[in-house]
Amino acid sequence: MSNETVRLKFLCHLVYGDALPKGKDMAGNVPVFGSNGQYTTTAMSNTEAPAIIIGRKGSYGKVNWAPVEAFASDTTFFIDDRFTNANLRWLYWVIQTLGIDEGSQEAAVPGLSRGWVYEQKIILPDSEGQSHIADYLDRETTRIDELIAEKERMLALLEERRVALISQAVTRGLNPDIPLKPSGLDWLEDIPEYWSIIRIKYGFRTIGSGTTPPTNRNEFYEGNIPWVTTSELRENLINSTEKQISGEALKEFTTLKIYPKGSVLFAMYGATIGRVAILDVAATVNQAVCVLTDADFFNEWYAFYALRMMRDILVSKAIGGGQPNLNTEKVFEHKLPCPPIDEQLVISAFLRKEITRSEALSTEIVKSVNTLKERRCALITAAVTGRIPVEDMAT
Repeated sequence: MSNETVRLKFLCHLVYGDALPKGKDMAGNVPVFGSNGQYTTTAMSNTEAPAIIIGRKGSYGKVNWAPVEAFASDTTFFIDDRFTNANLRWLYWVIQTLGIDEGSQEAAVPGLSRGWVYEQKIILPDSEGQSHIADYLDRETTRIDELIAEKERMLALLEERRVALISQAVTRGLNPDIPLKPSGLDWLEDIPEYWSIIRIKYGFRTIGSGTTPPTNRNEFYEGNIPWVTTSELRENLINSTEKQISGEALKEFTTLKIYPKGSVLFAMYGATIGRVAILDVAATVNQAVCVLTDADFFNEWYAFYALRMMRDILVSKAIGGGQPNLNTEKVFEHKLPCPPIDEQLVISAFLRKEITRSEALSTEIVKSVNTLKERRCALITAAVTGRIPVEDMAT
């Protein structure tokens, strides 16, 4: 491969995409690309086939390949064979190595500067070398992508199994031969005949929430009292928090209370609405977290798994538009199946063991997926910079 380096501006022209005419989406089968990829279809195209489409606003720097004529929206740049003399597929791989998604080059609105991209230097092989690199990367990345897809299917199957396992355990118990009775709830099928259905407000003596002290008052956040936000509820045990509050904050705000270890947490709104967790340390919470503690009829781990399984039912009661909200009253009134406490302990121990094992396996698969993605990126960089002699590698 030649060691000649050139700036990208001498190889191609980045063309601004167009605004999609109102009412034209879904009017045909031409794919419409935004910064994050295809999002609808239309009847008209503004690229030839194939084309490289690059996000310039929002998910800026994301590089997409359109194998057919497409419509590049006004949040993108595009390149097709009219705007470069280089091998277009080779150019697609090269652009991915420039780090154009690593930081905005636009001052006012985060985005990708065409001028900045043009100044990036690349190693330029001859046309035959470009073809070799494109073919090699098409072949090798396909193999890696197939491995990644298989592992992601495994992750989906593990998640499905976890959901099914929790659902079966908290609604039917562990004995498949137990006699059943109607639950009396339209969203819940039969339950063991000796189980009860109990509203959450009767199952816990204390149900509360918290607040957010003014963030411009540093003295409220200079303590050592854990303060939980909904972003920290991830179907997990919480033993530390990103922020801590002070005793002064506790004195100032009567809505702040320290809840004991073992309390069950439920996110009432925000991006994590419906998420659950259990406190592994005494802590306070913000106003979006509902806290269930001092249980009368529930083991905390059984309640944790029951809420995790039935979150969609509870979340469906949320009100609001773009970001639906629950409140403590709606959580109070929600009903849960309630086995005898000794059976709850058995169910909880079983689920903790099985879910821990399953999640550990998922963690290992995620690590291997990340390794494959890193390998893919490294392979692309090595090929386009000439560090591997792709022309010598057989198909």
